[in-house]
Amino acid sequence: MLETPGPHRLKAKSPRPADLLYQQRLKDQATAEDTLAQQTSEKHHEKPNDPNQHLVEVFKQLTRVMKDSNTSDATDPSPFSGSDEKWDEFYAQLRTYLAAKNWLTTFEHPHGPGTPGFDNEINRKIYNKLLMLCEAGHAVTYVKKAAEFDGHGAGRQLLLRYDGFSKQRQKSLKKTIEQLRHVNGTN
Repeated sequence: MLETPGPHRLKAKSPRPADLLYQQRLKDQATAEDTLAQQTSEKHHEKPNDPNQHLVEVFKQLTRVMKDSNTSDATDPSPFSGSDEKWDEFYAQLRTYLAAKNWLTTFEHPHGPGTPGFDNEINRKIYNKLLMLCEAGHAVTYVKKAAEFDGHGAGRQLLLRYDGFSKQRQKSLKKTIEQLRHVNGTN
């Protein structure tokens, strides 16, 4: 097969520093978790192996799959375009959604990936959800600043941009205050 040279030839995507750091954190976390597992297995080595332990592990995995596929308790948040005045509403909906899916602890984890016990599977799901919710606006730029498949990092990028005090936030709060009107018969 003849290969055609030129500027349009497909080249492999070079990894970004954030992606490399994220992959290294995942490796470090796996190493730390393996070390902890070995230490606990050495401590409990005297106990006889339970013949039903494999069955228990299968049921744990089945329960996890059923919990992840159950969407009756969680409604997707509205898509976020990236406008400052919609951030507070979106963030409240997002937190409610994450809490309903039991993903909020992963999203708000103080250290994120690389920490033993951090759930990387849920982290990837959070990244997917944020990417889908922000795909139609400017907010997707901040999601993509994080390492690929790092939902914790993508959430931090969004919070850095939208949750802090800024001139845009000041304008949106001022606009909200100006639009407040008292309705007779209400508190």
